[in-house]
Amino acid sequence: MKINLLITFFIILFFLGCQSNIENETIKNIQSDNLPEKFFSVDSNLVVGIAQRLNRYTLISTKSIHQEKEIKNIVSYGKERSLPTLYIVNYESKGFSIISADKRVYPILGFSDEGEFSLDNAPEVVTLWLEWVSEHITRCRNQNFQPDPMITSMWNSAECPEKPLKMVNCDDPDHTSQIVKGPYLKTSWNQRNNYNKYCPTNCPVGCTAVAIGQIMRFWEYPKSYNWAAMSFNNATGVTARFLAELGNKDHLNMDYTPNGSSARNTVLDNVLRGYGYNASREKYNYAKVKSEIFSGRPVILSGVNQVSGSGHAWVCDGIQIYNSTMYSYSMLHMNFGNSEKYNGYYQLDNWSYIEDGKLIFDYTTNFFHRMIISIYPK
Repeated sequence: MKINLLITFFIILFFLGCQSNIENETIKNIQSDNLPEKFFSVDSNLVVGIAQRLNRYTLISTKSIHQEKEIKNIVSYGKERSLPTLYIVNYESKGFSIISADKRVYPILGFSDEGEFSLDNAPEVVTLWLEWVSEHITRCRNQNFQPDPMITSMWNSAECPEKPLKMVNCDDPDHTSQIVKGPYLKTSWNQRNNYNKYCPTNCPVGCTAVAIGQIMRFWEYPKSYNWAAMSFNNATGVTARFLAELGNKDHLNMDYTPNGSSARNTVLDNVLRGYGYNASREKYNYAKVKSEIFSGRPVILSGVNQVSGSGHAWVCDGIQIYNSTMYSYSMLHMNFGNSEKYNGYYQLDNWSYIEDGKLIFDYTTNFFHRMIISIYPK
């Protein structure tokens, strides 16, 4: 009698499971059709759930963390107040996350365990990145692009972490792996706060000098410099003199002004070679940046505002990659040379849209113009 009851019980469970799979398949088929815009929109309630459960080691919402993060504030971003393109979430215990407001784009666009993300006084490169991402999302909406199946899977995991997706004909449906390289830099230098002590009066150091300086501090080369006297997070006199040296006419030939100091990006690789480094200046390429980070070598990236012509250089020194059966997710770690402010992981690997084998647009190459790679002592 007990055996019959058990058999009946498992038969019921089997049919319930089949029904659940049918429902999931129905949802999948619906998602493959052209859907109304409201289907892709992300409201603040969903953002709260994702942000509270965000796990930095999986780059996605998960139930595996022991305690949900406490949210300090959420700021919506976008040209239209009623239709944001992304959400900026700051946490009470430091750190932030940036979450897409549209399900045709990666759920997590950026995150950090340090600092706070404020739109006030943000470095220009951060503002530009927000604008480019926002424009990308707006274009997806205006042209009614349909989401990539991989991105849909990411959102499914983000929305329902307690219900993992089921796979068919897969030996290990729950297989996941994480790869973390870096961040390599220990420094958190900036352009003012006594770092500019030996620069012209009231003039900042310049982002290019800070980027090169932090790279050289990482390698501690040439050996003739007193690297031990250059603190990771305080402006010592030795550090200030070194940064001023980088900016002089024999190296970066910095154009110093109180409102901002600049140098031509075309000379960065030459300056590094002058100090005995190998360096190669190329057009931005995510695959090459990834390869450099895997080789333990930080790189310098630069972006330019197409309207104003102003730009910024900073260091990319880390990567996180999360692989699951359904998707792969990667983010690059940025050190913007603004102390620890805004440093974190950002989504930069693919901002393009391909339709019928034709590249429709590619924001990555439009925004991140140049990179200095293969930086290491000869």
